[in-house]
Amino acid sequence: MSKSRRRPLLILIAILVAVAAATVLYVRQPAREVLAEPAASKGPYAFTPPLTTAPPTASPGPTGTDLYAGSGDNRLCDRRFLIDYLNTHPGEAKAWAEVEHISTDQIPAFVNGLTPKVLSHDVRVTNHGYIDGKAVPRQSVLQAGTVVLVDSKDQPVTRCLCGNPLLPAIEALGPPDYKGDKWPGFDPGHIIVIQPSPSPSPSPSGSISPSGSARPSPSPSVSPSPSARASSP
Repeated sequence: MSKSRRRPLLILIAILVAVAAATVLYVRQPAREVLAEPAASKGPYAFTPPLTTAPPTASPGPTGTDLYAGSGDNRLCDRRFLIDYLNTHPGEAKAWAEVEHISTDQIPAFVNGLTPKVLSHDVRVTNHGYIDGKAVPRQSVLQAGTVVLVDSKDQPVTRCLCGNPLLPAIEALGPPDYKGDKWPGFDPGHIIVIQPSPSPSPSPSGSISPSGSARPSPSPSVSPSPSARASSP
């Protein structure tokens, strides 16, 4: 092939490589927008009606070193109601189960294995709203005082005011852009990110290390959010 014919081909290949690289970068880059969700607000696109008859009482701010408060009483969050609601709403059930990587048949046993607890700190999570038959993820900060269902690893799995399934937060590339209704005392420097633990926790609640850094532990490791790390000396 002559040089004159080879040159346009090389230019085309270079353009295709650049477009592919830009596409990969775009797909891998997590959204920086994070929605602040007060404890007494169910937020947008709820999966279910509230799983508790009484609205949660927001905490004035982080308290102590325990990640959770509450006794695990089912009255905090009605697991039976969640199971029955998903059983009669197959669209929501399918989307909810997909987030938790289970089948719809496994929902009753899975939910019965969860424990109702109350967040003692503002916590970053990947929340999921129910939109057009799908679970659509968003990054959220749940205010201290929010009632959640927690799994055996002390990882929050469901928000009880809306039934939304939860996963660990995705770290943003850069400082998060906080939107929504920020509560009095909202401080990006004190938002907690829970790191999943490889094994179930033997203790009734997770714990937070004084330094806020992630560390191997039988309970979930906890670290400050990216903005908190950026503001630390």
